Amino acid sequence: MKDYTSIFRAYSNEISLRIIKLLVETSDSICVCEFSFVFHRPIYEVSKVLKPLRKSGFVTPTRKGKYIFYHISDINDPFKLKVLEALGQMKCEVFDSDVIVFKKMRREGKIPYCPYY
Repeated sequence: MKDYTSIFRAYSNEISLRIIKLLVETSDSICVCEFSFVFHRPIYEVSKVLKPLRKSGFVTPTRKGKYIFYHISDINDPFKLKVLEALGQMKCEVFDSDVIVFKKMRREGKIPYCPYY
């Protein structure tokens, strides 16, 4: 029961859903700075939201120097796969906007407050 609770807790807010949807849509590793830029949220808030996603096994961090990039984990649990599949099928203008902003940001290679870029 504890596993199911942690899974649903990980998706209990808008930013969590937007993080997963952006990772699924782009099939890319994304830095915390980039999430912060795309969502117009402070880095500490994005980091706080990523913690339950990481603990539930949906995202995996990769360190590149002092920056942490996240990507969708390799998931073998059938229940988690169904949850991820359902989230991938969600439609919303906010999700579409996030992908557009992310792709433009990557193309231009600029985030004003991120020294990585």
